[in-house]
Amino acid sequence: MPEPITTTTGATAALGAGVAAVFVAWVGVHPQPIFWALWGATFGMSLAAKSGPIRAIAVFCAVVMSSALLGTWTAEQMGWSTTARNVWSLLFALCFHPLFNAVVANVPLFVERVAAGWAAIFGSRGNGQQ
Repeated sequence: MPEPITTTTGATAALGAGVAAVFVAWVGVHPQPIFWALWGATFGMSLAAKSGPIRAIAVFCAVVMSSALLGTWTAEQMGWSTTARNVWSLLFALCFHPLFNAVVANVPLFVERVAAGWAAIFGSRGNGQQ
């Protein structure tokens, strides 16, 4: 009977779990708000616009971590319990996923408008005309 997991696969999984644990400890978020933010982002994903797989993964990870951080920060600032921290993380992720996706989708348009505005204001400068 073959082994259910190879040594290389087991070492890679253990390394990934260790890196994730160190990152979460460094950021200062407990695992519970990350878990609830994960659920909120999963449900919020159904409200988000269609996107490519790489962008979807990046947005999903950003929403989970930012919602867990914001839920933890909100609960600490208000002096609330860990249950409130988890609920706020869930709600932030549920609302943030579609909002964050919409912001990311509109960044190119925003940059284009800012560049056009700067060109209108500073367009005649720097080309030898005073």
